[in-house]
Amino acid sequence: MDAFRGQVEGWLDDALTGLDIVSESSGQDATSVIDTLRADAGRLAELTPPSSIESDWQDALGMYSERLNGLRSAASSGDDISVDASRGALRSLREIVGL
Repeated sequence: MDAFRGQVEGWLDDALTGLDIVSESSGQDATSVIDTLRADAGRLAELTPPSSIESDWQDALGMYSERLNGLRSAASSGDDISVDASRGALRSLREIVGL
């Protein structure tokens, strides 16, 4: 678990910062950061978690990706952006790996 946590910690920490930036941005600025977060989520999906957390990790990562997709849609259409759902999904990922 420690090795996996070490692999994902940087991306999960960056996601916290990214969501803070998105919450204070709009339009192209927000979509650019969201696109980076989505790419990072894709990289996280390529990693193999320990079997003890695999199911929970995959479920939480899927939810986080869905939330980012919704956030991207809202930002690109000019709707109000709320990062609360994405933060909640990210919090679940962090808890699963003990961060």
